[in-house]
Amino acid sequence: MRILSPAAVRLIDSNQLADDIRAKPESFSVLSGAGFGVDVSVTLDTAKAGTLGGAGLFGWGGAAGTNFWVDPSNDVVYVSMMQVLQRWQDPLLKDFDNDMAALVYAALLDPKK
Repeated sequence: MRILSPAAVRLIDSNQLADDIRAKPESFSVLSGAGFGVDVSVTLDTAKAGTLGGAGLFGWGGAAGTNFWVDPSNDVVYVSMMQVLQRWQDPLLKDFDNDMAALVYAALLDPKK
């Protein structure tokens, strides 16, 4: 069952920020390797973004540790529903997202990156 049209997904998972906005030294700058789609971060350059995911990875994290990302090039969808405010201050939880991504990508038999 299709919920979103392919055109809607293209808007969501592709960078919608203008070059002059990305030229500023802020979160979604050219240096970050990330852009911003419709309500999600979009990986434009995996090396600059420092991600294990493939090109086109998109997702977002919430304030209490919720997180999701979709990696179309590797057919992976990840959802984490943690509910811990200020979890980055806990030494056991601060690297949770990166640790989980490493486990997910280590389990892939044929990563396409």
